[in-house]
Amino acid sequence: MKVFVITFCRSRDTLYGNELIFKTIRDGFPTSQIFVVDNGSIDEVQSTLSGHAGGIDAHYCHINTLPHWALLERTIAAFNDDEPVVLGIIPLT
Repeated sequence: MKVFVITFCRSRDTLYGNELIFKTIRDGFPTSQIFVVDNGSIDEVQSTLSGHAGGIDAHYCHINTLPHWALLERTIAAFNDDEPVVLGIIPLT
């Protein structure tokens, strides 16, 4: 199973909400491939999010901001195989 997480942090004040998923995601998906796509977070938090992804053995990439619908559409198309995909979007705060 592949797990796809979108992060987006527009200010340092909202970093905590983006970090929460990294504390528990392996409880629910202990052996899944996890992909973290940082959808345009500010520069000063990218290394923190990347470090959290590395700490749970997840793949991390930062992209320029896309509307979430476009990012989801591309993800579904890219992972269109027989394996289940779980999508998790961290809510904007």
